Amino acid sequence: IIIIIIIMNNRDRIVIFWMALLFVVSWSFSLGRLINTKFWDPYYVLSSFNATDTDPTFFGSSTFSEINETYYTYRYLYFFPHVVGAIIWWNLYFIQLFPQIRKRYRPFHRYLGRFLMVAALSQIITGFGLGCTALTSTIKIVSSILCIATLYCLVKAWYFAANGDIPRHKYWAMRLVGYMQTIALQRFWMVVLLVSYQIFGWHGLYPPVVEGETTLEERNKLASELFDNSFILCILHAVLMTEWYLAGEYGWDGDDTQKAKAQAASTSDDDNTQSTSAAAATISTIGTKKSKQRSENRPLLSG
Repeated sequence: IIIIIIIMNNRDRIVIFWMALLFVVSWSFSLGRLINTKFWDPYYVLSSFNATDTDPTFFGSSTFSEINETYYTYRYLYFFPHVVGAIIWWNLYFIQLFPQIRKRYRPFHRYLGRFLMVAALSQIITGFGLGCTALTSTIKIVSSILCIATLYCLVKAWYFAANGDIPRHKYWAMRLVGYMQTIALQRFWMVVLLVSYQIFGWHGLYPPVVEGETTLEERNKLASELFDNSFILCILHAVLMTEWYLAGEYGWDGDDTQKAKAQAASTSDDDNTQSTSAAAATISTIGTKKSKQRSENRPLLSG
């Protein structure tokens, strides 16, 4: 693992760091807590809290108690399969990113890919349902946009895999993985907004909370605004970071050396895909034969 990290470029190191961080965030702030509260038993969960309970973490508001209640009542039809799909995805998706597994165990890679596609589709469909039944218009709009974009990536990735076009399949699979990070990024940005509000106050952006003066309705409105904005930030973060990574991975950032390396990497996953002679020739002309060798052993989506 240490050797793999050493031969990575800086872009891959950043992405690996974020994926590891978001894995911890997803389990610490979401999936782990849901399992601990027995999300599969809505009656048990509902008996353990009240929708009017206030949370000191969120300025003594009851917003998140109200939201949690909706998950286990009229939105439970979407909520349960959404969580199950998330648990499957976050525990298995990163296995697909290792080129050694893709090359040596191709049947395993294909069957796991199909299984993950179903898990992702489950999250997309149920995420759309959760978004449409959300309590605010902001969540409804941004969730619907995210679901449509992610579904488009999934369909493209599936289509090109089924047709044996591995380079294009990998491109859309990478984009799908990037967009699916929004699940954990929302928790990340919620924490950032809460902590930064406690430190800086964000005066002019959010109203101040004054002990003994701010009403429960005002505190609920503030918590709701932070929650909505965390969704906007997580989607922007996921999309922009995905575009940044793909631009570098495919040499679209103006680096001819990286572009040649990306062309070679894009064809290395399948012996039956298009020839790599053109990419190899380009590499040799600019003296980057060594970079190609390194790219073939990179651990993140570069095959």
